[in-house]
Amino acid sequence: MERALRLASMLLLGSLAIAAQNANCVSEELLNILPLNETNASVWYNLGEELLKNGKYNESLDAYSEAIEMNMSFSEAWNHRGVALFDLKRFNESMDCFNKTIEIDPKFAVAWYNKGNAFAALGKYDESYVFSSIYLFA
Repeated sequence: MERALRLASMLLLGSLAIAAQNANCVSEELLNILPLNETNASVWYNLGEELLKNGKYNESLDAYSEAIEMNMSFSEAWNHRGVALFDLKRFNESMDCFNKTIEIDPKFAVAWYNKGNAFAALGKYDESYVFSSIYLFA
């Protein structure tokens, strides 16, 4: 059953990716294909990725939040939720996500880098330098 779910998820995401590439967006109809009771955090994360790539930041936040709700230690989802918040210029909230990512996985180098970028966006350049430097050693 788990293998069938993974295969169905991959097919769904492939369809979403092709549609997004062709239409340069992800339509509401495609989003409605995803079962409301989907319990695979990776499916929601991958949907968030497609939405983020297409500039649908608020929708990607919803998808990442679903993934996180299903797996609170999903560091990639926390990090990319932070990226979406950063793109929405919600820098303090993005910082919270990057902090959570680092709490879960202190060696997640990109989260350190993203945290440095968030500090820079807030005009905190000394902190930005420190955290961007940690990125090199994480």
